[in-house]
Amino acid sequence: MFERIKSIFKKQDNPEITFWSEVPGLEDVVPVKPAVNYLPKWWKDMPRFADVELSPEGVNKGTAKNCPAFVDFFKSAYVVPLWCDVELDINPQGYTVRTSYDKFNFSHHNPIQFKQWLPQHLQQNVSMVLKPECPWRVKTSPGYSVMQLPMMFEFNDTFECMAGTIWSDKFHEMNQQLVIKKYGKVTLERGTPLAMYVPFKREKFNFNCTHRTPELERLEKKSQIIVLIIYINMF
Repeated sequence: MFERIKSIFKKQDNPEITFWSEVPGLEDVVPVKPAVNYLPKWWKDMPRFADVELSPEGVNKGTAKNCPAFVDFFKSAYVVPLWCDVELDINPQGYTVRTSYDKFNFSHHNPIQFKQWLPQHLQQNVSMVLKPECPWRVKTSPGYSVMQLPMMFEFNDTFECMAGTIWSDKFHEMNQQLVIKKYGKVTLERGTPLAMYVPFKREKFNFNCTHRTPELERLEKKSQIIVLIIYINMF
């Protein structure tokens, strides 16, 4: 009985996520890093409060830099950066690709696999879908997957990684699908962040969309107090 009670209160080990490369040494040259290392410059340059002169109400307005959800999101993700320089020359008839290291290969998805089925206004903004043969692998604890996401808040006008999920406790390859948005000569530099990976536990949810109850209203008020406390403690 005592052993059972101890097991209940035993500290649970944190789930693990591990990235490794099939190319020896890449982890020292262009490593995967937590996404907080890639906070966008425009966000870091943003003040916490806007100048009074810029506010139509003539008051000091708090900016998005005060929102804890932004940093919390970046704390939950990991970023795979580009592992070599890539030069593309793209036209409507095809493309050529050159890399700074011939061990790294890139292919593409034929337009019939994706681009051709997009709404017409989006097709005009897609030149091709580039598929790197990514040298990185990922492994998570049993029951955990990773979400592959584009680099959120980068607003990259050259490319965007497609979103998807990987059962990373069973399948470890990571091949990003990069939607290239331009024709002509396109250069992607080594170290450019390609995609974000957010681990999550696979589990089913009981879905509810319901009316507002007194208990739910109480939770709203509790949430407002928690947010206010967090906001005050930021200063």
